[in-house]
Amino acid sequence: MKRNIVIAMLILSIIGLGVSCGQNDGPEIKNSTVYESEAIGLSIEFPSEWEDKYVIEETEENITVFSKKVYEKYPGGGLLFTIERKIGELITQEDMQQEPVTQQIILQGNGYTYFTRLPSDVQYPLDEPELLSEYQTLSEQVHNVHQWVYLFGDHKPMAHNQGFKIVGSSFFTVEIPTDWALKAIEEPILSWSLYNQDNNEAGVIELIPYKSEKAGEKPTAVNIVREYLYNPDTSREIELLFNSELVDQETMEKIKG
Repeated sequence: MKRNIVIAMLILSIIGLGVSCGQNDGPEIKNSTVYESEAIGLSIEFPSEWEDKYVIEETEENITVFSKKVYEKYPGGGLLFTIERKIGELITQEDMQQEPVTQQIILQGNGYTYFTRLPSDVQYPLDEPELLSEYQTLSEQVHNVHQWVYLFGDHKPMAHNQGFKIVGSSFFTVEIPTDWALKAIEEPILSWSLYNQDNNEAGVIELIPYKSEKAGEKPTAVNIVREYLYNPDTSREIELLFNSELVDQETMEKIKG
């Protein structure tokens, strides 16, 4: 009888353990200094002195890091930084500076630009020295986040067209063949070159003001095909110039789409 009771207790313990492991009633608190996010394809290696001092909340779009002591006493408070990502590896820090809150690029790869977003208001109690001190100690190291992050997995934006990939900047995203490349042109004009699999310039993408003098301009060379795409969100047009000797009509249409 005693043996049966022991077995029953063991079974109940195992069931209870399984239930507790399957529950996720709040943000995940990481005691380890390494955090891996499958959702956004990023790994963060925190300094060892951060162990048990931070709380992480994760969504499909971002990772948010809080000071643990502040967060536990004031739920939602103690925000240190948020890591987000945008499609496109040609987004620049200058582009980030146009935003109303402080944003800093920390990593680019796998078709994305990762950046930190800092809080815009006070995140700690001014009248509690212990909480204030720990928050400030962690906050002073946030500018080093770019040294802590690595790509995790092979998460890339999914293209609609087979054999294509998504590339872009702050102003646009386009699909191009997987063996092509998009590179910024070092000119005052915002423009980017498209290189085909043989590293030949197959086209150019240029950002122009909406209804500028360039709109409707005819190509000057026989082998140049010119197209325009309008972005209603920015009231700007994208000019696409293709070398028809290097780009077939089907590929042009997929890039335009």
